[in-house]
Amino acid sequence: MLLDISIIPQTSEELFYFVTKRIPYLCGFWRFANDYNKNTEERGILMKTWKLVSGILSIILFIVVAFQSCAAGVANTLTENGEVGGSAGIVVAIMMLAGGIVSIATRKGSKGGNIALIVLFGIGALFGFSLAGSYADLNIWAGWCAINAILAIVALIKGKRKE
Repeated sequence: MLLDISIIPQTSEELFYFVTKRIPYLCGFWRFANDYNKNTEERGILMKTWKLVSGILSIILFIVVAFQSCAAGVANTLTENGEVGGSAGIVVAIMMLAGGIVSIATRKGSKGGNIALIVLFGIGALFGFSLAGSYADLNIWAGWCAINAILAIVALIKGKRKE
């Protein structure tokens, strides 16, 4: 079997002929890259929406937690059981109110706002989980604070990647 020399490029122009042709698989790559950028922008919008919704819910839940905590505090005092679930609930409620306000105010995405959310909701979660005692609902409210703190950490990390 002899080697057919006619298929071997003879000049440099023939050697790089493929560069002038359209390569369809690269179009798919660029389409993927453009979609990725759009999805990144949509994720930013979703994070802004989440901060607004969680801020509003935290402010509304502040009222519920405050009333429940007052009732739990009165029950702890009347039974003289030495628990501090009611007082811890008031601290959690105040942290939820402050975190809700900060969440709404900084929903556009600032590094300092995310750090403040982490601290406020983190303190609320810490107090709630550690001092709940017989006030079992406080674990639920502390879980809400923990979710918000975790999402603030995610927003902080996403903000660093974006810059």
